[in-house]
Order: sequence, then structure tokens, then C-alpha cells
Amino acid sequence: MGKRDSSKLKSLVEHALDASTADATVVHVRRFLEGATRYANSRITQNIVRADTTVEVEVAFGSQVGQCTTNRLDKDSIAACIRRAETIARVAPADPEYMPPVKPAPCPPVATWCPETAVFSPAKRAEAIVRAVAIAEREGMTGAGVFVTRVGASAIGNSAGLFVDNEATEAVVTFSATTPDSVGWAQGRARDVGTLDVESVARRALEKARAGHSPRDLAPGRYEVVLEPAAAEELLSYLFWYQMDAKATDEERTYLTGKKGTRIAAPSVTIFSDSTHALCPTRPFTDEGMTLRRIDWMRNGVLENLVYSRFWAKKQGVAPTGMPTNLIMAGGETPLEEMIRLTRRGLLVTRFWYIRAVEPIRDLYTGMTRDGTFLIEDGKIVAPVKNLRFNESAVHLLENVEMLGRQELVGEGRWSLMPYVKARDFNFTSTTRF
Repeated sequence: MGKRDSSKLKSLVEHALDASTADATVVHVRRFLEGATRYANSRITQNIVRADTTVEVEVAFGSQVGQCTTNRLDKDSIAACIRRAETIARVAPADPEYMPPVKPAPCPPVATWCPETAVFSPAKRAEAIVRAVAIAEREGMTGAGVFVTRVGASAIGNSAGLFVDNEATEAVVTFSATTPDSVGWAQGRARDVGTLDVESVARRALEKARAGHSPRDLAPGRYEVVLEPAAAEELLSYLFWYQMDAKATDEERTYLTGKKGTRIAAPSVTIFSDSTHALCPTRPFTDEGMTLRRIDWMRNGVLENLVYSRFWAKKQGVAPTGMPTNLIMAGGETPLEEMIRLTRRGLLVTRFWYIRAVEPIRDLYTGMTRDGTFLIEDGKIVAPVKNLRFNESAVHLLENVEMLGRQELVGEGRWSLMPYVKARDFNFTSTTRF
């Protein structure tokens, strides 16, 4: 796959549009090529290559809608996919929230493509893993994780004359360093694989594992926390996906009902989406083809915007936001070391996992710490601790933010740019045996 894919994708879109007899047609072509090299016990265990191209069509007769998807790319198969969608649409009930296709509009350029990543080979992934694992073995630790390189393309066209496309590359490496009684974890992520220092990622994980020997029990309770970017993203993403929908909020089904325009977080908290951001560029249009603009969700602690679909925006008389393709929290100037120094009694958290909603209407979630949790007393890390479970609100975390540090690209399956976060009064409810 390469940048030349744009013309191929447009050709597939045109085949589908030409075959349609519906009042309105939207075609979304997605293509990806992904290579993943997995390793465990300091040995490469698996090398996978996945590739697919799908043509997704949506047709409408009036407000009766039908959809169909195929990965057979010849003209006859695409035409058959259109006919199937049309058959579905003719017997479907009218969709009360149907919106006609998006009209053409300018779409900004984004720096999501790196040629080096697009041609990065399995052999190069393996060489990088071998070097990283060797660092762990010299310290008597084992390494495990995955190194993924991915090329993706997305093109949308419709019967209103719109055509937009985006091609993107991605490189992600994770490293878990393991000893008999501790684990350290780190991740690196980039559009340009040349900027991804796999050995540095391994060293960060090793440092966690080294410091995590003989973890002690710690009583649950409310603690100050210093959250690394991965931990901050894992909890705050739940706030976004569960609470920010404007329709649900207006219908009093989220915690944020009635809070738009009010301060819900510390004044230092600003969260926004911007597909053109230099450090976190992403696809600049929605799955409908609507151009994404920068949206400030929270600015200086004030909830400024919610996620408006085109249907709900029209009903409420506001501009639609669409579903953004990244999430960015503004950082600060406080180094991690300073956050630790200014913590009287708290926890340094590498990341969370297994987060689940407890009471979405209260913005309450539960989850556990993982892969490096450390007790801070009087400004110093004094001991590793066994993992703890939390019951906490993402908004409560934002209300209690005291300091922000540098940002890092994080997230699994999504693009987020998150800072180190120091906050007070984080609720840990129970302990574990590991």
C-alpha cells in the first residue's frame, strides 16, 4: 500500500455510486495492511500480516435506509452489494433520524503519512525486538510485547458530489519486563517509525520492573495520585465515550446533563480535539465525510461543548461536531520528579486496566492499577505496592487536578495526547494479592 492508493479507492467509490438507483448513496472504502510481531519469554513467538479492503454502502429511498458491506472488489460484486442495500432499504421502516448525504466542503491536509513506516519490514521489527530483549536479559528479566506497523486508508464519496480520503501510517510497540515478583510496562507510538525508540521503551519498562521488587500491601483509601499519560487516558476516555453525547445529555441520560457552560474541572484542564494537531494528526473527517474542525470540549475547566451528530445538531439549532478522531488534553510545565516531590502521601500509577462502568449516570467507573504502582511519602517513592482497585469518577479526577506535565501519545485503538497528571483524593476501594 502506498500513497497511490487514493486513485484506487476513488475508483471503488465511483463503481458503487454508478450502480446505485437510490435517492441517496454514501460509500465508505476502508483499506489496511498491518504487520504484527509478538514476543514472549524474550523470544519472538508470532509474526502476523493482515490485509483487507471493504466497501461499505448506505442507500436511502426517502428516509428508508439500507446498508451492506463487501470485500469483493470487482464491479459485479460491488453492484450486488448496492442491490442488497437497496432491497433492505425498500422494506426498512423510515428512520426518524435520517440525514441526507454530507455536501462537499474543504478538508484540511494532515500529516498522517510516513513512507518509512509504510515499507517497514517484519525483519526490521524483529531486529528492534531482539535488541530490546537483550537489554532485559542482561538484567535477568524477560521481555514480552508486540511491535505493530500499520498502513490504513479511508475514502468516502456520496451522491451529493463529496469525495474525501486519508491515508495514514502507524507504529506501536509495547514492552513488558518481568521478574519473579514484578512487572514493568511501557509503550511507544508514532506515525513515523523512525522516531520510535524501541530500546528506550524497553528501558522504561525495565526501570519499572526493577523498582517493583517485593511489592507491599497497602490499605485502600483516598490518596493523592500521579498518573502517567497511559493511566490518565484510560480513565478519561471513558468520560468522553460515556458522557459527552449531546442527545443523551439533553435527554438526561448522562452525568453532564445541565452542566454545559459550567466549571466541572480544575482551571488548568483543557481538553480538545484537532485532527491537524502537529503531535497527534488524525483523519480530518467523520465516517459520514463531514470535515472535522477543532473543538474545545473543556477550556479552563469549563464544559464548552458536547458531541453533536448532524441530526441532533439540526434539532437543537447548533453546528454539528461529528465524532472526533483524536482526544488531546493540554499539558503543563511540571516535571514528573516535581510532582512526586510535592506529594505528601500518594501513588504513582503506570496505567489502569479492565475499566468498567459502575453507574454511568454518576460518571462512576471501576478498574485496577497495573504494571507498576508505587507508594510516595513525603516527596519520595518509598516502595512498590500490590495493585489496587478503584471506584472513581473521571469528572471528580478532573476537579482535583493540581498539576500537569508533558504530553505523550497514548491509547489503544485510538489516538490520544495526554499529560502526566497529579490529583488529590483518588478513591481506591480494595487490594489484590499481586
